[in-house]
Amino acid sequence: VVDGTRADSSTQTGDEAAGDTELRERLTALRKSGVKAKDAVAQVADDTGTAKNRVYQVWVELGRQSG
Repeated sequence: VVDGTRADSSTQTGDEAAGDTELRERLTALRKSGVKAKDAVAQVADDTGTAKNRVYQVWVELGRQSG
């Protein structure tokens, strides 16, 4: 990343994109089951070893897509 610029999701590697697909699938299932954001994020972060802030970012993106 160049100083003063921000990396965005369009610069993800194939592995990161595949990981996001797994996160989306898990979070979508939990959302449909009525699990609250805090609980869903904690569960998926623990299950996948992904940082909670990244999991939460995906949760928010899913909410924007469905809303």
